[in-house]
Amino acid sequence: MSIRKKKILKSLKDITGEGTKLEESKKSKEHKQKEYFKILLEDLEQLLSNSNTLLTLGVDLSIYEDLHFKVIEQIVCEHYGEAQGILVFWWVNSKIENPSAPRVVKNNEGKEYKITTPNQLWNFIKKYTQTNA
Repeated sequence: MSIRKKKILKSLKDITGEGTKLEESKKSKEHKQKEYFKILLEDLEQLLSNSNTLLTLGVDLSIYEDLHFKVIEQIVCEHYGEAQGILVFWWVNSKIENPSAPRVVKNNEGKEYKITTPNQLWNFIKKYTQTNA
């Protein structure tokens, strides 16, 4: 634990007394999850973009990168769910291939959703997860 966190905890104990339990709010947890998700998308886009740039320069590292991407894909699918993980990689790949192209996805009922931002992808995945839980 960092020195800063220790100082904060000590100050809180001084104010509230021993045995006080603090919990992060649901809204705060959801916001943090959404921000982590957006960072994940940005980082995956950067990884694929860098890989493509090297490939255009004649440097093919796919023999090394493929296993890394496979592991990342497995972790994402395990964390968010298989269908949601597929959506994440569909988003990232389509964004790299054609950044300005509209990305449209259909739900189980056939309704189409135009997804243009990471926030919209997050909201679609959350909605999809809730309706298929």
